[in-house]
Amino acid sequence: MPTRAPDLHTEDAEVREALRAQLVQARVAAGMSMGDVGAVTGHTKFAVHDWETRPANPRISTLQRRARIPRLVLTMTPVGLDGTEDTDTVTFRRLAETATDPTVQDAWWRVLVCAQLRAARRATGRPAAQVAAVMGCSFSALLATEAGRDDPNLATYQRFARALGGRLHLELQPLTTEGA
Repeated sequence: MPTRAPDLHTEDAEVREALRAQLVQARVAAGMSMGDVGAVTGHTKFAVHDWETRPANPRISTLQRRARIPRLVLTMTPVGLDGTEDTDTVTFRRLAETATDPTVQDAWWRVLVCAQLRAARRATGRPAAQVAAVMGCSFSALLATEAGRDDPNLATYQRFARALGGRLHLELQPLTTEGA
């Protein structure tokens, strides 16, 4: 079993823990059991219990599905980085904001964050291989993340932003999209 690259900043694990606690609190406030959450997300209640009671590093898509249950949306924004907006990110933001299907909308938000991080890396002039080495991942894994072709865990996005000198801001917001 491969080992996970370490966090590039101690605050990142604390941010993941705070997000986990917020999602647990939202589940309880919505009157849902762990089994209810498991039924919606496709996990067993035991998997939900493990995630809620131990430090975890779930995939972004899992976090997005968990947030949707109590009618929240997870937003991720790279901060402290220059050059995060380009023609791709403008297009992806528009697609995410106008999507009516929650699964499609979440996918576009993931692609947007990947594009913002790719644009920031390009703005720094740093080669992908150098950033991958700092992140503790392979060159091909970084390129797959930049292209939005994979479903990385939250720590991967956090390491990417840190490797560029920034950080990833996470926020749970009320879901406002009609029909989502």
